Amino acid sequence: MTGLNYRVIDPSYAKQGIEKIIWNGMWRDKSPDAAATLLDNNNSVSRKVVEYIALINIYFASTNVDTQQRKHIEGCIAGHLGNKHPELTRFYPIDNHVGTKGQATGEKVLLLLDEEIAGIDKELMI
Repeated sequence: MTGLNYRVIDPSYAKQGIEKIIWNGMWRDKSPDAAATLLDNNNSVSRKVVEYIALINIYFASTNVDTQQRKHIEGCIAGHLGNKHPELTRFYPIDNHVGTKGQATGEKVLLLLDEEIAGIDKELMI
């Protein structure tokens, strides 16, 4: 995020629940001028990126599955959020890439959470 590869939301607006994009992310810019645009905007955006990062909660979970299965589960969590709780995806861009297997496995994953996380259900069909 500090390299400005990803979307940056204005932190003062984010605190109010408003998604005001101040930088859309380098990976989205496919133009020949992408690097120049990044350099031109680096000073103004980099000042706010640290404030924005401070607003983000990051959760970690230990697993005992291989990398491909872990990515599938991550993708299912993201897909479930968008499908079952679209009202909570205000700051989760629709063009985010999530990696899932081609089809559902029909397995149930139990998510043991130390605290409630809006949009994350305790049971997930993968």
